[in-house]
Parts: sequence; C-alpha cells; structure tokens
Amino acid sequence: MADHGRLIRCVVFLTVLVLTASSASAGAVYRGVFEPRAQAVIPSELSMTVKRMALEPGERCRAGDVLVEFDDTLPQAAVDSAATKLDAAQQNYTSTQNLFDRNQITATELARARTELAEAELKLATARRDVEACVVRAPFAGKIVEEQLRATEWANRGAPLLLLMDDSVLLARFYLPEDRFSAISVGDTVTVRTPAVPGDFSGTVTRLGVVFDPVSRTFDAWAEVANPDDTLRAGMTAEVEWPANGSGP
Repeated sequence: MADHGRLIRCVVFLTVLVLTASSASAGAVYRGVFEPRAQAVIPSELSMTVKRMALEPGERCRAGDVLVEFDDTLPQAAVDSAATKLDAAQQNYTSTQNLFDRNQITATELARARTELAEAELKLATARRDVEACVVRAPFAGKIVEEQLRATEWANRGAPLLLLMDDSVLLARFYLPEDRFSAISVGDTVTVRTPAVPGDFSGTVTRLGVVFDPVSRTFDAWAEVANPDDTLRAGMTAEVEWPANGSGP
C-alpha cells in the first residue's frame, strides 16, 4: 500500500513538471529540418571537355553568372562549316527558283532545293545553340554546393555538372499532428531555433502538406526563414515553435 502511495505521488509530481514546462513555453515546439528554397542539378547539354569551372563549392553567384565553360573549338568550327553550307544552299535555291520560273525544271526539283535550304538553316541554328551551350549560366542566384567535374575532364550530354542551391531563404519543414490542421494557416508566424546556432529566427508559414502520413497521423508544414547573413544551413535541425510568442490557437 505504501508503494502504491509513492507511485501516485510520483505520477502527480511528473504531471506537474510537464505542465510547468508547457506553460513556460510560448507555444508547442515541433521538430523538423531546414531545406533550401530552391536547388537544381545543372546538367551538361553537350558531350564536350570542360574548360573552366568558374566557381568553387561554397561560393555564391547571381542569376545569369557563368558557372561552367566548355572548349568551344569544335562547336565554333561546326558553325563556320554550317554557315558556308547555308550560303551554298541559298544560292542553289535561288538559281533553282529562277529555272523553275522559266519552266526549265520540275516542281519536284524546286521542292528538293527548298528542303536542302531548310536543312542547312536547321544545322546552322543547331550549331549556334551548341556554341551557346558551351557557356553554362546560373538559372537563379545561389550557392555552389558541389561540383561533379573539374577543368579538362570530359562531360557527357545530360551528365550533372554541379549542384546549385538558393539558401538566402530557407524552408523550415516541420510536422504537426492531424488535430492541428484546422488551427494552423498559411501566413502564421512561427519562431524557429536550431541547436547549431544560438538565437531565435522568425518565420512565416507558406505551405501546408496536401496529404497526411497514415502511420504517424501527421502532416507537413513549411515556414520561410530569411537567411541573409548565411547563418543557417540546409539540413540543420529546425525546432519550430507555433504559435509564436503564445499567440494564435
């Protein structure tokens, strides 16, 4: 009987501790992870030798900055050759048209000359696109995460060149129980912390998950957190307090 009394007192004591900890916090804390706002694997559009990787991992770029340059010797030679063949095809078509106008050749011969001209135009346009593809530019501002190739190495068409990430704004992805779905809304303010960096960071809920996890009965939410000083890193643990400062539901 004495043991039973001690157990009751212990349970009551633990309950008081839990309630005290909850009341000391502004809101419930949900664990998650920081994700980049945008990231992309930049592929090679050519099978060509890499001439230069413009930036090192960790360095930042602006949208449109050069990331990779390929040796354009062969593509430029292809442009020159295609341009010469286009001139010849244009001259041939002009002469063929004159002959046709004088009823000296058939419509089939004129159509053949027109087809050859169109093919020459297409080859020149393709060669010029290959020259443009020798310079790879950043599709958005961000940071180089890793590079798959170095200068003088061969890149196959479609092979990854580097990973580019925009972490100027991070997304704190966290998980809430299903009974909070009707309480949280896009636009809500949250307070975000991480064990890796001291201090509180303000965030705004920007997206809610469209499906629930049937096992854990939770759903995803994402909150944008500004990272202008590069203090935070993608992959860090995010501890999201919601409602922030005790406001909201």
